[in-house]
Amino acid sequence: MATTIDRVIAPRFDKHGVASYPSVTSPPSESFAICYMVPDRIIPVIFVPGVMGTNLGENIDKKKPPIAPVWLLNSGMGMAKDWITKNAKSRKKLLRPDNTDVFRGGDIPQGSIQTDTELRRRGWGEVGFSSYAEILVWLEKTLNDFNDPHNGPRVGLIEQVLEGAVKMDKVVRDEIALTYKYRFPVHAVGYNWLDSNAKSAERLQLKINEFIAFYQKNFKCEQVIVVTHSMGGLVARYCSENLGMQSKILGIVHGVMPAIGAAAVYRRMKAGTENPDKGTWKSAAGGLASEVLGGNAAEMTAVLSSAPGPLQMLPGMEYGMRWLKFHDGKNELAQMSLPKADPYSEIYTVRGKWWSLCDDFLIDPRDEKKERIETDWINFTNVIRLHVKKFHEKLQGKYHPHTYAFIGVDQTKAAYGQVQWTFQPSSNYSHETLPNDLLDVSFQRGKGEGYEQPIEPRRPTRFVGQPAHPSLMPMRISTPEEAGDGTVPQRSGRGVKDHAKAYFELQRVEHEPAYKNENAHAQRAALYGIVKIAQRIKDVAGMAYK
Repeated sequence: MATTIDRVIAPRFDKHGVASYPSVTSPPSESFAICYMVPDRIIPVIFVPGVMGTNLGENIDKKKPPIAPVWLLNSGMGMAKDWITKNAKSRKKLLRPDNTDVFRGGDIPQGSIQTDTELRRRGWGEVGFSSYAEILVWLEKTLNDFNDPHNGPRVGLIEQVLEGAVKMDKVVRDEIALTYKYRFPVHAVGYNWLDSNAKSAERLQLKINEFIAFYQKNFKCEQVIVVTHSMGGLVARYCSENLGMQSKILGIVHGVMPAIGAAAVYRRMKAGTENPDKGTWKSAAGGLASEVLGGNAAEMTAVLSSAPGPLQMLPGMEYGMRWLKFHDGKNELAQMSLPKADPYSEIYTVRGKWWSLCDDFLIDPRDEKKERIETDWINFTNVIRLHVKKFHEKLQGKYHPHTYAFIGVDQTKAAYGQVQWTFQPSSNYSHETLPNDLLDVSFQRGKGEGYEQPIEPRRPTRFVGQPAHPSLMPMRISTPEEAGDGTVPQRSGRGVKDHAKAYFELQRVEHEPAYKNENAHAQRAALYGIVKIAQRIKDVAGMAYK
């Protein structure tokens, strides 16, 4: 007796989102084609990337989208080729919020059943392929596996306590069953990460409304679920809580979010992007990434001094005081620790000190004669006062009421919880010659190489990794000391804990690749959040099943 075989045909979706089941004519056999019906109720899932995770293009005509990429994250090697040779002057010319915008023409990840045209409509070409290809494909396949509803990753969540769980309720079978009554098409929304996160939140608001309106033409669709990475969490929170979009967002899943800031931003302005793998076999790759992002103070200051978005990740008032420390090589100079009451006036807008966040001389390397230096400084302080401080104040303590989150708390992936400057005794200077007024040493400006020449040659200072000088007093910046994910320290990640319905502290999660397939426990935490958030749809008129 012949054995029949079921051939399951997965659905594809046309430009209107309507399902079809493509098949081909084949010789007669004992097989039967099986086409599983898909729901007509849709909950779009929107992925929001982290800082530097969106492709940017040169935007000459503000009325049209950019057609030429400037920052294109198709591959690590491609980025290295484009950026490792670019100096501070080139970076200042290319990476400014006023001449860039989202570039939508990046590579489209393969592996889902959707066409490139459909995925580009969903925004997949806006975000970095090298960082997010894996999570976009995984979410799309996992959340829409109607042809295999009994064996997918969602089913694997039932009655499980997930790795790193600090607080969570187990998933029950009925909750998984409910999710199979809805479609979850996965979208991506990039943003100009050089600009203010408040402005980026406006773009997210626009895209949420656009996606809902698109599906409402043929289906039932009322709200979305948002999944974020790093700084994308700040964008989503601002969109939800400050732009009135909470009612259109069922909930938000945050991954490795710098909830209250990251001291690494200060470190990068002063000494360039750190190499987290220094001293390991990955050192060469880490060093390459460091050089691409900006390997010294001059390159980083040229870009960040006019970029509100990254600067909004500086530690705010919620972060706490005295995280910038000084050490004489023997003892911590506790009385010098900053800030004491206000990081904006005590660190970020202090001018002319060797420990100041921003060296005015490095703001615009194109201005070789420094004829615009006063204007440059005014513009920088305005960014801090009008965009960074106000953004922190408006966002403080605000989270979507249905928030789920995971963070990294691995000591082997330490991050800057604090930053410390340590005096290194030399042949010219000993502990006894260290000036008592170390913080008040004033400087003449050099030639912009990334260090400053002191007014009094007896009291010079230099930063580690910068050009040596026979009269310079070496001050070395610390290495990361706090458990985290290599960028966000646990103290900042934990800022979301009291606001989350479920919260996970994960080992072996590094910041940039947090959502990649190598971090299956992070992916499962995100999936758990999506499943739990989706349960709220039962209370949404027009979307619930009677």
